[in-house]
Amino acid sequence: MTRWLPFLRWPRPDARLLRGEATAALTVAVVMTPQSVAYAGLAGMPFVTGLYATFLPMLAAVLFSSSTRLAVGPSALSSVLVGVSLVGMAEPGTSQWVLLAVWLALLSGAMQLAVGASGAAWMLHLMSSPVLVGFSQAAAILIVVSELPKLLGLHGPLAGLVESGQLQYEATAYGLVSLAIFEICKRKVPKLPAVLLVLAAAAVLSWATGYATRGDVVGSVPAGMPEFFIPAVPSWETFGALLAPALVLALVSSMEMAASAKIESQHDGKRWDANQDLIGQGIGKVVPGLCGSFPTSTSFSRAAITLYSGAKTGWATVIACGVVFVVLLFLTPALYHVPSAALAAVVVAAVLGLFKPGVFSHLWCRGSNGRSHCPRHAVVLTLHLLGRTHRHGDELGPFLVRETLPTNHRSRRTPRWKPSRPAPLAPGSDCTAHLRSADGRRAGLCISGRLRARRGGTPRRAP
Repeated sequence: MTRWLPFLRWPRPDARLLRGEATAALTVAVVMTPQSVAYAGLAGMPFVTGLYATFLPMLAAVLFSSSTRLAVGPSALSSVLVGVSLVGMAEPGTSQWVLLAVWLALLSGAMQLAVGASGAAWMLHLMSSPVLVGFSQAAAILIVVSELPKLLGLHGPLAGLVESGQLQYEATAYGLVSLAIFEICKRKVPKLPAVLLVLAAAAVLSWATGYATRGDVVGSVPAGMPEFFIPAVPSWETFGALLAPALVLALVSSMEMAASAKIESQHDGKRWDANQDLIGQGIGKVVPGLCGSFPTSTSFSRAAITLYSGAKTGWATVIACGVVFVVLLFLTPALYHVPSAALAAVVVAAVLGLFKPGVFSHLWCRGSNGRSHCPRHAVVLTLHLLGRTHRHGDELGPFLVRETLPTNHRSRRTPRWKPSRPAPLAPGSDCTAHLRSADGRRAGLCISGRLRARRGGTPRRAP
C-alpha cells in the first residue's frame, strides 16, 4: 500500500515536529502566495486561478510523491509556456483561453502519469543538458521582455516606448523600486519575506493615494474555494494543436522536478524514486485542470526554500496548503490595490535568477569531427519550444528524438528522424536490450557509460 500511497510512510506528527514544519510552511507560503498570483498573469489567466493552482495541486502532489518538499504550484517556466503555446488560439483571460489551459494541464498531467505508472522514468536521462540550459536561458529572456511593459506602465507592446516615448511614471516607480528592493533583500537579507512586505506596502500606498483611478491594479479577486470544473471537449483540430505544447510542458516540468528531487534525495541520503515523483507531478497537473486552472510544476527556488528552511516531511506542505486556504477564504480583497507594476516586478525578480550568461561558455562543446554540436542543440530546440510549438507540433516529436539523444545514439547513414541501434562499446554492453525491457537502472548506467567513453573516460558496464 505504501508503494502507491507514499504519505502513509510519513511520521506521526507531534508538537515538536509540527513546530518546525509550521515555521518552514509559513516561510514558503509568504513567497508562494504572491508569486502564484503573478504567475497567473504571466500565463494569461485570471489572477485567482494562481491561488487555485497552488492550493489543491500542491496538496495532491505531495500525497503521491516520494519527495515531500517539491513545492508544486505555478512556476515561471510552466506559466510562460502556457502563455506562448496558446497565442493565436484564443485571447488571454477569456473563457476559451481558460478552457485551452485546462486541457494543457490535463494532457501534460496524463503524460507524466503514464510515464511514472509504467516505470519509464529512465526516459528523463535522454534529455541532454545543453538543450535544457538553452531553453531555460531563452525562457528567462522571454519572460523579462514580456513583463517589461507592465513593469514600466506601458499599455501594449514594448515597441510603444520607442514610438510614443511616454511612460506612466507612477507605475514605473512602483515597478522599478519594487524590483530594486527585491534584489537588495535577496543579497543582503535573504531570510526577509521581501515579496510579501513590498507588495503590502505598495498596496497600502496605492490605496492611500487613489492610484486605482490612474493606473492598473490587480482589482477584484473572488474569494472562496475553487469549484469542480468539467471542461468542454475541443475540436480534433484544437486537440491536436495542444498535444505538442502538452508534451513540452511535461518534459520541462519533469526536468524541473528532477533537479529539485535529486537535491532532496542527496540531502536526506536516500534513493530517489523518479517514477513515483512523476506520478505525483501528473496528479498535480490533473487536479488544477479539474479546478479550472492552468498547469503546475516544481519551482526550484520554492523547493530550495522549503528544504533549507527546516522542513523534514510532507507535513510542511500540508500546513502551507492551510495558509493558502485561509488566503482564499478571507484575504483576497487585500490584493485589490496591488499595482500591476509591482506584481510584474515579482515575476522579473524571480526569473532574473534563472538567467546566467556564463553557462553559454559551457555549452560550447565539440564532437570528434570538430563540429560544434551543443550550441546548435540549445538554440534550435529553444526556437521550436518558445516560438513554434503551436504551429509546428508535427515536427516536434522527431526533432526531440533527433536533437536530444547523445551523438553515439544516432547514425549518420539513416534518416535523421530514425534513431538507429547503437553499437556496443564493450562485450555484453547492449543498451537497446535494457531499453526494450524497460530496465531503467541498467539502461541509465549503459547510456552513462557511453557518455563517459565519448569524453575519454572509462565506460561503466551495466550489470
